[in-house]
Amino acid sequence: MKYMLMMYVEEKARQDVGPEQARRAAEDHAAYAAMLTERGVLIDARAFAPSAATLVVRGNDAATAERTPGPFAETPEQFGGYYLVHARDLDQAIEFAKACPEDIVEVRPIVDATC
Repeated sequence: MKYMLMMYVEEKARQDVGPEQARRAAEDHAAYAAMLTERGVLIDARAFAPSAATLVVRGNDAATAERTPGPFAETPEQFGGYYLVHARDLDQAIEFAKACPEDIVEVRPIVDATC
């Protein structure tokens, strides 16, 4: 089964890190991605631009859809990126999440359906 490991980050804290901490964080994520790749479970992984670049669209009618700049969630933690993995079950997906370099990881099963 596929699972999305969604990482939440405190953007303010990210802005305050020095170059050495940023380098270590990048190395930690590279090592984590390598581990998932070696296990044959990594499907995709991406980091997101800061939430200030976010645009929320509400409604599906082009004439009336409402566009709102900024993050949808008004919390210090913002959706910062994801790892999409294969896992045999939720327990294995949770083990992958525990190994992630980020402190907050939401584990969500992917439904195999066409949108």
